[in-house]
Amino acid sequence: MKNIILQIDGVSIPAVLNDTVAARDFEKRIPFKITCHKSDMDYYGSTAIGFYNPLETQSGWKNGDISLADGWLALLYGG
Repeated sequence: MKNIILQIDGVSIPAVLNDTVAARDFEKRIPFKITCHKSDMDYYGSTAIGFYNPLETQSGWKNGDISLADGWLALLYGG
């Protein structure tokens, strides 16, 4: 587990990266900037396709999850 800080719209958000292929791929990209949009449940933006292990994926999500998949980054908060 590794603690990081996400900066979104001038707000600092503490986050934790777990020990998965996707989290390690995300960490290799830091620091990076993308244009994100806000919806009722997440901040999301287009980014380069990331690496992940399908065996490490989960069903559903929790507030605070970071998703980097299929060319999209999402910070989920509204569910």
